[in-house]
Amino acid sequence: MSDVFNEHLSYFQLPHRLDLYSDAIARSIKPGDTVADLGCGFGVLGMLCLKHGASHVWGIDDSEALHVARETVQRSGLSERYTCIASSSYKADLRQKVDVIICDHIGHFGADYGIIAMLHDAQKRLLKPGGLVIPRELRMEVAAVSSKAQAARVNLWSGTGSLPEFHWLREKSANTKHIVDFAADEIVSDACDLGSITLGAEAAQFFHFSATLTAAKDAEMHGLAGWFDCLLGGDVWMNNSPLKESSIGRSQAFLPLEQPIAVRAGDQLAVTIKMRPCDTMLAWTVENVTSGALVQKMSTWKGAIFDPDAFGQGNQK
Repeated sequence: MSDVFNEHLSYFQLPHRLDLYSDAIARSIKPGDTVADLGCGFGVLGMLCLKHGASHVWGIDDSEALHVARETVQRSGLSERYTCIASSSYKADLRQKVDVIICDHIGHFGADYGIIAMLHDAQKRLLKPGGLVIPRELRMEVAAVSSKAQAARVNLWSGTGSLPEFHWLREKSANTKHIVDFAADEIVSDACDLGSITLGAEAAQFFHFSATLTAAKDAEMHGLAGWFDCLLGGDVWMNNSPLKESSIGRSQAFLPLEQPIAVRAGDQLAVTIKMRPCDTMLAWTVENVTSGALVQKMSTWKGAIFDPDAFGQGNQK
């Protein structure tokens, strides 16, 4: 279970994160509220809900982390008020609806960890009419990025350390969402808010966002940096922006380009982001409108590795 320990310890170590959740819960929970904590992990958010007046919490998780949650609530004398359910939230049956659903499945890019579909399903099946969803709103932000380190990451499979037979994997790497930590000086354009998503509401099957970024300086653009700004509850917001001191310090998403784009200060960069909330598929397109550079169209579909047999293509002559 060491990987689970390390994963959850990293959540504890993110600056401001627990304080922000505690503040949002204090402003949102009413005395006597019942709560469902989706993907509860070690049970931290559910126990914060109990601390701030909830009468009962159902912690739902289908991973081994639930064993830690169960023993922790026992050791804390909370077993009568905290029930652990070993299940996916999509399959959990609470037999009674709750006043609040809470979930911490916010991805590095906000919506890239399944939280939209998860909260929409739970809102329909588990939440009382008029009940509360935490977090409440999600905003995804993007900016152009210039990073030799991340460009090198994409090129690892075509570098001298890789056998020539595996150089084809470079295209897969270029069409993959990478999780990285950007420095502020690697951001080479303004940051653009792609739009607001109300969590728990009717979820679209497909999202299409577009934005125009303005290059802030002359640079070689290697891709897009993506991060989130999230309304937890009350007026408490949480972000992982590399540009804000209030960031919780969580890594951002890197969406590479197949080839770098030369940009000059003031250039207009047309960006589109397409995604499905039910899975991890992302597509991104970037064009330097000012220079007329070739439009680059990238997709995690092109970066995926598929079993040919699954598509009836195995052993074809």
